[in-house]
Amino acid sequence: MRLKHVILVLAYSVLFVNAINSQDVRGVVKNIDTQKPIIGANVFIPELQKGTSTDIDGKFKLSNLPKSQLKIDITHIGYKTVSKSVNLTTDSLNRLEVYMEPTVIHSDAVVISAGTYSTQHKNAIKIETLKSSDFQQIDAPTLTAKLAKVPGVDMITKGNGVTKPVIRGLSNSNILVLNNGVKMENFQFSENHPFMIDEFGVDRVEVIKGPASLLYGSDAVGGIINVIGEKPASTRTLEAEIIQEYHTNTNGSQTNVGVKQTYDDFFWGIRSGFKTHKDYRAGSDYFVPNSRFNNLGLHAFTGLNKSFGSFRLYYDYTQMKLGMTVPGVDSLVNTDRRENDVWYQNLDNHLLISKNKFFMGDFKLETDFSYQQNNRKLQIVDKSAVNMQMKTYTADLRSTYSLNNATDIVLGWQGRQKENINNDAPNHVLPDHTVTDMAFHGLLQHDISKDLRLQAGMRWDYRLIDVPKQKKSGKSNANELDAFSENYDNVSYSLGATYHISSTVLLRSNFASAYRTPNVAELMQEGVHGARYEEGNRNLKSQKNYEGDLSLHYHCCHAMLDVSGFYNSISDYIYLAPTGNTTAENLPIYQYEQTNARLYGGELNFEIRPVEWFKGMVDYSIVIGERSDGSNLPFIPHDKINAGIQLEGNSTGWFHNPSIKISSTYAFRQDDPSRFETETPDYFLTDLKLGGKLVFFKQNLDVSLSVQNLFNVQYIDHLSTLKPLDYSNMGRNIIFTLHLPLNTKF
Repeated sequence: MRLKHVILVLAYSVLFVNAINSQDVRGVVKNIDTQKPIIGANVFIPELQKGTSTDIDGKFKLSNLPKSQLKIDITHIGYKTVSKSVNLTTDSLNRLEVYMEPTVIHSDAVVISAGTYSTQHKNAIKIETLKSSDFQQIDAPTLTAKLAKVPGVDMITKGNGVTKPVIRGLSNSNILVLNNGVKMENFQFSENHPFMIDEFGVDRVEVIKGPASLLYGSDAVGGIINVIGEKPASTRTLEAEIIQEYHTNTNGSQTNVGVKQTYDDFFWGIRSGFKTHKDYRAGSDYFVPNSRFNNLGLHAFTGLNKSFGSFRLYYDYTQMKLGMTVPGVDSLVNTDRRENDVWYQNLDNHLLISKNKFFMGDFKLETDFSYQQNNRKLQIVDKSAVNMQMKTYTADLRSTYSLNNATDIVLGWQGRQKENINNDAPNHVLPDHTVTDMAFHGLLQHDISKDLRLQAGMRWDYRLIDVPKQKKSGKSNANELDAFSENYDNVSYSLGATYHISSTVLLRSNFASAYRTPNVAELMQEGVHGARYEEGNRNLKSQKNYEGDLSLHYHCCHAMLDVSGFYNSISDYIYLAPTGNTTAENLPIYQYEQTNARLYGGELNFEIRPVEWFKGMVDYSIVIGERSDGSNLPFIPHDKINAGIQLEGNSTGWFHNPSIKISSTYAFRQDDPSRFETETPDYFLTDLKLGGKLVFFKQNLDVSLSVQNLFNVQYIDHLSTLKPLDYSNMGRNIIFTLHLPLNTKF
């Protein structure tokens, strides 16, 4: 029986657990200084995706909860997040008194990507979190462009539509992008193939910088980006919102509309978004030909909470039509149009996720299943040069057991089967193939004391890559590609700790090993890809890395400082490099190679808010990537400094929360290029944003005006793949945004 059949059988044969008596939690939330109740605080249980808000007396009630140990998060603007553990296995009724401490700096978000629900300050792995409110403050046309504002995160670009994230100098197959914890499978081996995920309906994004193979397997050697969908509406609430953006540089429009509703136990939501952009203007006001793109997103979710478990179903559909700026395309396109009609990627991705959790006292069982179908076409005028279809089936079974209030154990099994088939098109960027994965992992978290927490884990992975004998790529090539079948396995481990030196100072350290098997493109690719001829290497070995991380975190009511450093040693690093030869058609030949390498560097992030109306921030990031022979690795970003100030005014009449933000980026000269790159000059950019809230008849309307690249600087980023064509990055772009939130209780 093939693994995909096993996964389907598991998905449809999860045993029904008999209901047990439900529990309630009641409580009151107060200001720790004044002892007065806090109205409108959000009370949320992440494991159940269930929440409510406090009433006029600061009181709340959550009903029909399972007999288990649960974490409840209490949040409110202007207060530190509070995370409470409640044990419902013994008490029939729990009453909580929650005291929230006022603050203007928020630094201890609740995260889920480290294996269990916990606050950031308890994790040995540093996880950056961008909430939906953060996304609204960052004006950019894509999700990746928004994430590039995180220190240590950059992006490879081919214009505005084709973007790939870079984490501490690693990209493509060295990092994972997850959609609600499910690995995205959409041909991510190349910098020209973006991850098919957008920012529509995102609650938050969690970024792990460094090896995360322990939890997520091969390909997570550089880190992960976990995009987590929006929360359901509060209990017995109907919520909706409309977000509209207009971009002057590209004459671009972005529309995002969503509605969701929650009853006592049942919830649902649906959202749609659309982006359309013409070719962008560079700093000198010339158009960059065929950089246009048109994207469509549809997202739906539903779920049910019962006393014995929670059950959620997600469906995401993404369509991308991405113009490709390649040599010679400038003579074929009309810059006055936004339609893709000459040389573009036509991409579709369907993703169905079932996430289920069963509660049995101190024991919790998670059973997650997903099906993903991705269709990738390269359209040249009215013909498909590439037409591939990839199907992926996954299963993830994970159990969590709380030995006591100080110790949690997580054990899991994961399975995945991926199939790629080439449809009727001449070029086979990847051959037909099947990849089968299986893994077992375990994680221990133990509080040695109230100030010291230890995390340790181990994982075993197995992968089988099977490529049948088939015709090589290209209509005129009658030769056959020899069959290939190889299995790989490896053990990964991680050991880390967090130590609270004081109530305001935290020390975090972690050492981890990770690995990545060569993918099918690296092993088997043989043919034209873009403007070059790429050859695989069947002799590639698994890439292994060992990374040490150390960070210091200081946080108080008015200031926050993060300082982190890392050293990543990689054995058999896989990369694509030019051979110096060309084909008969004069295309440069590239081949995959291996070498030992190292990456090291760090980030600094400082934020200060001495008074409520003023906020200042500055961050710095640096990464150095070298081969064992001393030469440099490709796609290493500029060292960068980002700085800014934000001023917030007093509300007056119908205009509330006015603010102005001025920010700047200085990218140092990148004078350490790889052997097939060139040096890139430094650049300095300035951005301006004005915003506020209009209130009419008790209805809020958020408005903002943002100017990106205020002084219309002409510059080229080192990670732009348009650099060899001498096309600059985007010039001045003015963005108008309207956000209309609607909600009603019933």
